[in-house]
Amino acid sequence: MPERSFARLVSEGLPRGGKGHAVWFPWPEIWHWYVDRERQSAKAEVKPKDQALADSVKEKAQADAAISRMKADEMAGDLIPADLHQSRLNAFVGGMMSVVDGRLNRFERDIVAAGTPAEARKVVDAIKRSVKQGGLELADRIEAEPEDEEAA
Repeated sequence: MPERSFARLVSEGLPRGGKGHAVWFPWPEIWHWYVDRERQSAKAEVKPKDQALADSVKEKAQADAAISRMKADEMAGDLIPADLHQSRLNAFVGGMMSVVDGRLNRFERDIVAAGTPAEARKVVDAIKRSVKQGGLELADRIEAEPEDEEAA
């Protein structure tokens, strides 16, 4: 064996004994170490390919399971399509702008007539209750709309 190859094996952990210049190499231990090293090397070469395949199969199975759960949740009514959600959200935000504007117009005279901070707080509280009620009515109306109209 070339001296360079032997030095590399020593640096990789080749079993040896002794001190200083009196170093000895126990043949049976070296043989077992070398065979184990070669086995580990062979496993390392094979493992990444098999592991990559196993990982991709596992990821595909997880993705399929997630899709199945989502489809089941959608059929059970726990999920709605994103475009339907977006259309409902747009309808609600646009409707709330109208509700707030209309409800504030109702209280315009009361706002102007409020002469004390206590009267102003009463008007503000009444406006809050009115806007909340208008929002709830709007949400009920949006939910009651058929899905065919929302998809259009």
